[in-house]
Amino acid sequence: HSEAQIRAAVEQLNEDLAGTGSVRADNFQVDNTGRKLRSGMLMGNWFGLRIRGVCEGAPKKLKSLQTVGFINYFGMQRFGFEVDGASMPVLIGGALLAGDIKLALQLWTRPSDSNTAFARDMHEEWMRDGRATKALQRLKTLPRPIQEKLKLWKELLEYVGDDADEPKYREAVKHLNLPKAMLHLFPTAYSACLWNRLAS
Repeated sequence: HSEAQIRAAVEQLNEDLAGTGSVRADNFQVDNTGRKLRSGMLMGNWFGLRIRGVCEGAPKKLKSLQTVGFINYFGMQRFGFEVDGASMPVLIGGALLAGDIKLALQLWTRPSDSNTAFARDMHEEWMRDGRATKALQRLKTLPRPIQEKLKLWKELLEYVGDDADEPKYREAVKHLNLPKAMLHLFPTAYSACLWNRLAS
């Protein structure tokens, strides 16, 4: 987008938020260096807060906040928790960092909560017995829309075959042309979760 389009979008956003009295987008600057935005380039956020009905002793607590600071935890959006409480990005990231590519890909292809329980059961059985041919046959019995959602799992099954070992899964990473951004996101989620636990 052009600078004019971005400025117009920021102005429109501020107009839309004007009635709320709570949020305003400001300090928009253009950087013509040609650098792409990358993870870690954000210098920080600035927030102005108005707090009403504060209790006695608040100024002292605020002074402590100003001089000592507070623990800055990573937000839950970093982890993507599912209904069962598991965080697939964290589990996949842990497997990748441990060098267990087989487990990482098995977890990555796990059907989400929005897919059928039958698909989840099939996947768990495949993780236990390693029989890709059987899983593929059963996968093809599912309705087409669900098969589309499980496309990555199907392609992995077709590539690795029955009782595949770790080297075959490592080859699959290149063969399936998995997005590098996602491969980076998982270890980042794991390290963020680790930070939260260590800081608690």
